[in-house]
Amino acid sequence: MTLKVAGLTKRYKEKKILDGLTLEADQGICAVLAPNGAGKTTFFRILASVLPPDEGRIYFNGEDIDELGGGYRRILGYLPQNPGMYPHYTGRQFWDYIAVLKDVDTVQAEKNIEKFSSILHLENELKKPLKNLSGGMFRRVSIVAALINDPKVLLLDEPSAGLDPKERVRFKNMLNELAQERIIFLSTHITSDIDF
Repeated sequence: MTLKVAGLTKRYKEKKILDGLTLEADQGICAVLAPNGAGKTTFFRILASVLPPDEGRIYFNGEDIDELGGGYRRILGYLPQNPGMYPHYTGRQFWDYIAVLKDVDTVQAEKNIEKFSSILHLENELKKPLKNLSGGMFRRVSIVAALINDPKVLLLDEPSAGLDPKERVRFKNMLNELAQERIIFLSTHITSDIDF
């Protein structure tokens, strides 16, 4: 399993945000470490096929992701830096909604929700409206949403933002386990987030 980025370039007006970026990643974690404003989020949005590049291509297992279309998005999990929410939804309603959007089988979605909500200690938060959750709690709910389809490619843009120290440790342990069977891209500007 490989994800190859070939000559990725993105401009905003006259400024080049990405300039001929080329890399290849296989199973494991590929950490993207750069200061704020360096283009990490732009890169992740292109990897998630949310934003088109000006130049360059992305290939999953040798196939262009543009040609794979929905097939690529079905094997993708994406946690944006600032995920949106429906404030009156509970965590559980939000996950059910994401599962429907991603066309995840109900049994599989339930299994993944149970597994990842337990790892991230969210069992007691499932009935609270999202608007009543702390920033760190909503981040954890969003991480479960990114994992609901058991993705082969997982994109995590600043995933530990808002997590307390204990939750960061749990999250890092979970990532190490997930990386055995997935390609994970993790962006951060904090070196301690990737020292593991």
